[in-house]
Amino acid sequence: MQEKIVKGFIFMPVPADLFMASGIEPLSLLRYSASEGRIVIEVMDGMEDDIACDGDCENCPHADACEESEVF
Repeated sequence: MQEKIVKGFIFMPVPADLFMASGIEPLSLLRYSASEGRIVIEVMDGMEDDIACDGDCENCPHADACEESEVF
């Protein structure tokens, strides 16, 4: 597992068969949550309006579809 944190992210392996079984596509817009001993990753199909914009368009996964996104 990775020991270095990159821009606030930790990269950890997910078994390919579990990833494929989840139905998550490589470019899916995802939502993350956590509770004791659990990290939940969910596809945000149809939930794009629930995203709170923090003004960081460059690192936003929704920037391509956002009407307020800056062109960079």
